Amino acid sequence: MLAVLVMWGIGFLSTPKELVEIRTLVDQQIFQLQKVARNEAPLTYNDTGFRQSLKRMRDMPPEVREQARKEMQRLPKAREQAEHRSYFAMPPQQRQQELDRRIKAEQARRKRSPVA
Repeated sequence: MLAVLVMWGIGFLSTPKELVEIRTLVDQQIFQLQKVARNEAPLTYNDTGFRQSLKRMRDMPPEVREQARKEMQRLPKAREQAEHRSYFAMPPQQRQQELDRRIKAEQARRKRSPVA
């Protein structure tokens, strides 16, 4: 028991700093997506935060990278929920216009993104 306390005290059992940073970025993005779901913010296709997180992950040690990947996996589901909730929260007469806007934004995003 004493060994565990000593290891914890010197940082061996704490969450790696890199993982805390990724978790914080993901939490911030999910918070924004929750605003979208409540129609408090517009849905955008800006993936800058996601790309920054991926770049940070590449520089992490493999054992931390796996944990960070799990954190990042929370984003697609949160985004999908926000898209659906915000769409169905709109008055029916606005939905077609919003659907057209989302399609155009997605097409523009695909043109800007490099092909994998």
